[in-house]
Amino acid sequence: MIYFDNAATTKMDGEILEAMMNSMKNSWGNPSSEHSAGEKAKKLLEKSRNDILSSLGLPSWKLIATSGATESNNLALFGFLATHKKGHFITVKTEHKSILEPAEYLLENGFDATFLNVDSNGQIDIDEFRSAIRDDTVLLSFSFVNNETGIIQKNWREIVKIAHENGIAVHTDAVQAIGHVDVEWEQFDLITITAHKIGGPKGIGCLLLRPSVSLSPIIFGGGQENAIRGGTENVSGLYAFSLAVKKIVSDMKLAEIQQMKDFLKREIKKIVPDAVFNGAGCSIPHILSVTIPDFDSENLISELDFKGVCVSGGSACLNNENAFSHVIYSMTGSEKSARETMRISLCKENTLAECEEFARIFSAVICDFKKLRSA
Repeated sequence: MIYFDNAATTKMDGEILEAMMNSMKNSWGNPSSEHSAGEKAKKLLEKSRNDILSSLGLPSWKLIATSGATESNNLALFGFLATHKKGHFITVKTEHKSILEPAEYLLENGFDATFLNVDSNGQIDIDEFRSAIRDDTVLLSFSFVNNETGIIQKNWREIVKIAHENGIAVHTDAVQAIGHVDVEWEQFDLITITAHKIGGPKGIGCLLLRPSVSLSPIIFGGGQENAIRGGTENVSGLYAFSLAVKKIVSDMKLAEIQQMKDFLKREIKKIVPDAVFNGAGCSIPHILSVTIPDFDSENLISELDFKGVCVSGGSACLNNENAFSHVIYSMTGSEKSARETMRISLCKENTLAECEEFARIFSAVICDFKKLRSA
């Protein structure tokens, strides 16, 4: 099997899995318990928390452990805005559904919101952002790297600067950025990350907070995580997450991944000359979003899967069979293009040999579909 869907989830790193299993055997106590087993678990929990923050250059920040990025994004919006009771926030039409759906709920329940457009390259218009700011704007939330296209907001520093000059806190969904781009994370105020995109386990994520940022809880009972998120902590999960963060930031292998991406782009263009690469020139190495005109991506993905290749049509969280990519639609205004786009996402464990085999299989699949059309 050729697995090119690492933006959906990565295979868990073998060394990290072994370390996690050992921690489950040796530090299995409840960290809220006052006996020695609980103290041992609590010590590992706090070490893991500190290691994640230190690895990201944020040693003085707060870390709220969650069940994953969806919960972290919900906590960022609901938890932060609850401290203001009312007001206005800004986000972007191409955000992950775990931002857009909470935003819609908040819009229907007393808050005002602006959903910014993006251009054909997925970029926020600075002037539109400036115009959206109001006296009561308290929060901006945008993805540092889009989960479907891999597009980086090139003007992120200017966007953050403008927000801060207007007293607006900035949240970024950094799920696809950690380990794939080198960033001064201290520029932000709230940051969402998750483990299973970087070789860690599913079911553990974090919301990182600047020390001055306050949140209201959205899960009650127990007082864990500084009384922000009740419930017994996932000690082994956070420990594995800390190992995954430390490992990927020390060895990102961006040049090797970019080489594979460039190879795939050349080969796809040979096979489908009118293929369109979305966000070309402003996307990170590990995600390649490509529109194959006149080929439904669902059919292509299914046939590739049958031949042993795993790719996707976009976000794995978009599981409605009648849905299409809202990201590509926002960039192009074309539902047709949104239905013809697939995402290839790489990791440092992939190889150039796999890319060569993908090109061979992809060429065969395209030829088969063309033959069916002409029959």
